[in-house]
Amino acid sequence: MFAVLLTLIFIRPFISSLAFPYINFIYSALFLGFLAIWITFKGINLKEIRLIRYPLLVFVLALAISFVFSNDITTSIKELYKYASGILLLCISISLANKEKNRVILCITLAGVAISLLAIYQYCLGFSHLSNYVVKKSIGDPFILDYISRRRPFAPFVTPNALAGYLAMILPLVLTQRNKLWFFIPISLALLLTKSLGALLSVLPGLTLYFYLRGNLKKKGILFLGGLLI
Repeated sequence: MFAVLLTLIFIRPFISSLAFPYINFIYSALFLGFLAIWITFKGINLKEIRLIRYPLLVFVLALAISFVFSNDITTSIKELYKYASGILLLCISISLANKEKNRVILCITLAGVAISLLAIYQYCLGFSHLSNYVVKKSIGDPFILDYISRRRPFAPFVTPNALAGYLAMILPLVLTQRNKLWFFIPISLALLLTKSLGALLSVLPGLTLYFYLRGNLKKKGILFLGGLLI
């Protein structure tokens, strides 16, 4: 059952809700159903959940308020399953043993590495194939042409900024993988290739603070952060 959870977590970022809305809906329904089955048969650690009960309560209350005052109730109802999946997954994650939590983090990191390699491939070779396809099909959409000309990778997301935001969240997780710090190389390179200034500005202060708190900013942090800035 835990293997199924890891599989579902791993493939999540490969399914874009904008590019593949129907596949995304099917996946989301299966994922929500699986989480419900997990809680039904394996339960959750209520003692651990009590530690976050107030932030969780505030979050649920905010959802309820936004739902009540929504201008489009139908759309709000359709989006509720996303938040339900997030809350259930949070409760399950807190209840996992430390070894299982580490495996989940590794699974998320591996997905980030795979997506980074895909983005690097798109930058090196993918845009030439895409350019040939656009010429062959006589596509003149300025949005697509701008993507090709600027060579900002976005696969499997729809926009470079979305990809960059995802990689910026994955990057700090690599720090927990002591023997797999080489994961930094493809993830950092893919993040730089997106040319998303916002993502870089968001991740650099976090990494600086991490290295500073660990007391080894001079040894590792400056070299790494300097490399990103270059």
